[in-house]
Amino acid sequence: MNIKIEQLLEKSPNLHHSGMRHPLAKGHAVYGSGGRQYESSIVRGLQRNNLMNKHEHGAGSNADAPDSHIQTHHNGIHNLEIKQTKSAMFGQFELHHDGKKWDLAPRAVAKYPHTADAIRKSGFLREVNKTWKKPSGNYDKDLKQGNVWKMLKGTDAIAAHYNDDRHTPYIQIGGGSGLYHFKKDKAGLGTTKLTGDTQLRARFKYRKTNTATGKTEYGALITMNLKHPNKSIVDLDNKEHLKNLGSKFGASIKEEYNPMPKPLYESLGFDNIDALLSYLNP
Repeated sequence: MNIKIEQLLEKSPNLHHSGMRHPLAKGHAVYGSGGRQYESSIVRGLQRNNLMNKHEHGAGSNADAPDSHIQTHHNGIHNLEIKQTKSAMFGQFELHHDGKKWDLAPRAVAKYPHTADAIRKSGFLREVNKTWKKPSGNYDKDLKQGNVWKMLKGTDAIAAHYNDDRHTPYIQIGGGSGLYHFKKDKAGLGTTKLTGDTQLRARFKYRKTNTATGKTEYGALITMNLKHPNKSIVDLDNKEHLKNLGSKFGASIKEEYNPMPKPLYESLGFDNIDALLSYLNP
């Protein structure tokens, strides 16, 4: 870890004890800055149109929290997932080997049971076990086994992950796709149901290098990607659409300070991710 990162950690000592895997570790880039900026732009648009409390933040780097929410005057708060593009990752699921076969990790099944059901029903685990051998403990060796892919018809697995397990009924996808509901338009916003296909990918993932032993620690997981999505008739990137939603559904929101977790760059005292990157790479 270089001297500037050490200085940042001294500046924000709580990061040492937060349980966060630090994204500034040597050899690994800070990722998702564009996605964070897009998330912030959607949050600001919702706030300007009385669809979100002005004192709240997006989820930032908190993977467990919803990215944002839409608050309406007639039926409350509805969680919102935000993706900058349709090519973003739409959820991931940890794998483990039980000594006999590859299976879904028990802690991930407990956290996301509906996602687990959808993956099991797809038959994808059979294909993983046909392709991958028992892990060797050597990251470079196991990485040579390659990825395992499967295309699923429909978006049931993605909807199970967000709507059922993460209690998030809406998703905004940038790049002209728009605002969708996964299963039901609970707030009556006039959104389109998300359709398309789901691509599953099993891969080995680097975790960290043990500084004492020099050994690479790694895991395996399944990621989901959206393919061939439809286009929604409502888009939070469209100012007129936002204005119409605000005029129809905007809530009289009490200005209570109840912030969601701040992005990492704000916790470190920077105005944006670019300022942090400029500090690290002058």
